[in-house]
Amino acid sequence: MLRRRWRGILAVCWWGGLCGLTAIDAGSGADWAQLAVGLLLVTVAVVAARRVPALSLAVGLASGFVVVFDFGGHYPVWQIFLMVSASYFAGRRRARWQPTLGVFAAVSLAGIPFALFVPGTTGFGGWGAAMGLLVFAGIFPWQLGRYVRTREQMALTGWQRAEEME
Repeated sequence: MLRRRWRGILAVCWWGGLCGLTAIDAGSGADWAQLAVGLLLVTVAVVAARRVPALSLAVGLASGFVVVFDFGGHYPVWQIFLMVSASYFAGRRRARWQPTLGVFAAVSLAGIPFALFVPGTTGFGGWGAAMGLLVFAGIFPWQLGRYVRTREQMALTGWQRAEEME
C-alpha cells in the first residue's frame, strides 16, 4: 500500500515538473498553442506511463519532432525532458523489448517525411536534428532503463538463490 502511494506521489511530481517546465518554456515566448499542446502531451505521457508504457514512449518520441519547426530563435526544451523520462520509464517497466523497438521504428518512419517536408526546413537540417534527438534523448535513456531493470532482477534472483541454498 505504501509503495503504491509513493508511486502516485512520484507520478504527480513528475507530471508537475514537466508541466511547469512546459509552462515556463512556452510562456516565455507567449505561444499559447505550444503551451496547450505541450501540456496535453505531458499529461497523456504521464497518465499512460504505468499501464501502457509504449503509448507514453510514442507520445514522448513524437513530441521530439517539434525540433524541425522554426520558433524565431527560441528552441523549446520541454520535449527533451519528456522524451528522456518517457524513454527511461518505458525501458524500466517493459520486460519485452520488441514492442518498444516497434514504437521507435514507427515514430522514425512517420517522422522522416514529416521532417523533410515541413516548410522552412531544407533537406537534412530538420531530419538530422530530429533523428539525432530521437537517438540521444530516446534510445539511450531507454537502454539505461532496461539496464536498471535487469540489474534489479538479477539482484533479486541472487538473494532468492542465496536463501534457497541456505
